[in-house]
Amino acid sequence: YMKMIVDEFVRVQKAKDLKVRSYEMILAGFLYFCNYERFIECLDQSNLSSILQDGLNYYIDSYVFEQGEDELRRYHLYYYSGALFNIYTVWMRNGKKENVEDVAKIVYEHVKREHQTL
Repeated sequence: YMKMIVDEFVRVQKAKDLKVRSYEMILAGFLYFCNYERFIECLDQSNLSSILQDGLNYYIDSYVFEQGEDELRRYHLYYYSGALFNIYTVWMRNGKKENVEDVAKIVYEHVKREHQTL
């Protein structure tokens, strides 16, 4: 089911032609997760939230990382997906009190800073 969710996200976002590490893509990811909030909450409450992380890794392996690229880049991408996963799950557990745009902006600022050092 998680792969279907990821594949649908990719299908929708491809039409928008967003860059992977852009603010718009980060925001789209958070908003998309919100569509599946009840499912993600159930995973989290059942100690199965690793399924969400596996879905993010599937996204990287299937849609972002390209064959022939430096294998070390894959770990940068996993780092990024781990941050998205953790921030979303903590934000969700805390009742999503903060504005989604503000949370996405925080992630984007870190991604932008990290990307400049690579």
